[in-house]
Amino acid sequence: MPTVTINPIATEELTAITVSTTSVHTPLLTNGSGAAIPQYSAVYMKTDGTLALAIADDEDTAKVIGFASETLVDGGTGRITVAGTSGYISETDSAAVVDGDLLYLSATEAGSITKTSPTGTDVAVNSLGRAVGSEILVEIGVQIVLA
Repeated sequence: MPTVTINPIATEELTAITVSTTSVHTPLLTNGSGAAIPQYSAVYMKTDGTLALAIADDEDTAKVIGFASETLVDGGTGRITVAGTSGYISETDSAAVVDGDLLYLSATEAGSITKTSPTGTDVAVNSLGRAVGSEILVEIGVQIVLA
């Protein structure tokens, strides 16, 4: 699979974005969660610029930027899939996902997705994309917080 690297003209912290024929990945980012981030987990960026597992039970931790392209050890670096297709991790007791299902960030299992929109108060509803076979077509939607 061919890979293209795009280097922006302006000098900034993020110096390159990698584009493949199926996905767009970030430059290397650091896991600052205090634990390993499993491959295909939904992640968010903390205020210090490091990554952690996303979960919809809090507005801040539900701001998904993408899915871990590889397992990230604590303090390690890796790329995040921000567009295109990615694997994903389903909630343990989630209903079976079929092609075309809209997938949401879980409010009960960090880094996981579900085909059931989260409910309750102070829960962030964040659609992440649609199921395509065993993958997700990443289409991170607008976050809505239920009051």
